[in-house]
Formats: sequence, structure tokens, C-alpha cells
Amino acid sequence: MAPNRAPEAAVRNARAIFPMRRLDRPERSIRIPIESIYDSFLVPAPAGIRSSWQVGWQGLYRAGDCSLDLRIEPEFQTSRAALIGQISNHTLPEVEMANVLICLRLGSLVVAETVSNRFGEFQMEYEQQGRLQLCVYLDGARRIQVPLKKLVADKHAGRDGLNIALASGKKRPAVGRQ
Repeated sequence: MAPNRAPEAAVRNARAIFPMRRLDRPERSIRIPIESIYDSFLVPAPAGIRSSWQVGWQGLYRAGDCSLDLRIEPEFQTSRAALIGQISNHTLPEVEMANVLICLRLGSLVVAETVSNRFGEFQMEYEQQGRLQLCVYLDGARRIQVPLKKLVADKHAGRDGLNIALASGKKRPAVGRQ
């Protein structure tokens, strides 16, 4: 009788639950410089608004011919968060970005990992920590590396949302305050 093999999605979920392991692959890949195109924490708050009800953080990066769209959504009253993203080729949009290895690293430890679907989309949950790096391995020779923001959910926010801030305590810039 042949042994049953677990579906790949189940294996990815199990790895997300029991993450921390040493990185097996050598760090000989070339890191592609990134450019921040959009950061939701750098968008000024409207005049007269003291705080915002922003749930999570969103950012867009460019690295070479790739775009990396990221969103971090912290869980309420925990230190866990979900990272949702999409990798795409902005110069040749018809290029499929399937099975791209994506992992969250803390130094040489892998905290979470997954692969992109045929649309370049990916998602993972993780325990928030300082100095996490998102690594996107485009091929054996190139990688995109993005430092992740640590978000803190305000426990005093209303039922309708979370008041999110950077763990460093930085406030969002305001426009028009007198």
C-alpha cells in the first residue's frame, strides 16, 4: 500500500503554525535594491483629525522589474499579524509569478514561509517581532528583501476598528494642524 501524501496547502499551513527553523538555502543570491512607492503611515491625516481608524498598514515597493504590494493586518489584542501580498512584473504584466518562494526571516531563522499562487498572491500569519525581513526569492540568483513594520493594536479603539501605530510610537503626520 502506497503512503498517502499530504496536500501542499496543508503542508504550508503546518509550516506556518510551527515555523522557526534555520534557513537552508545559501545567502549567495543578489539582493535587488527596493524603492518605496507608497507607505500608508506616511499619508498625512486630514486637517483637524487627531487619530485615524486605519486597520493595518499597506505599502508598495518596486525592485527591478517587480512590484511588491503588501498589507499587514494585526490581530486584535494579540501580537500576531497576517501578511497579505502580491508580487508582479510591472514591465511585463503577462509574466506569471507563480511558485515564488516568500519567507519571513529573523536573521537566519525562518519565521514563516509560503509560495505565491499563479497571480503572484501570497498570505501568511506570524508572531510580530522586531527586525523581521520579508524575502522574496525570484530565482536562484535574485531576491527582494523588505524590512517589515511592527504594528501595535490600540486596545482602547472602538468596536468598529483598530487604531494602529508603529511599535516605535511614531505618530502619523498631520496636515493643517494649527
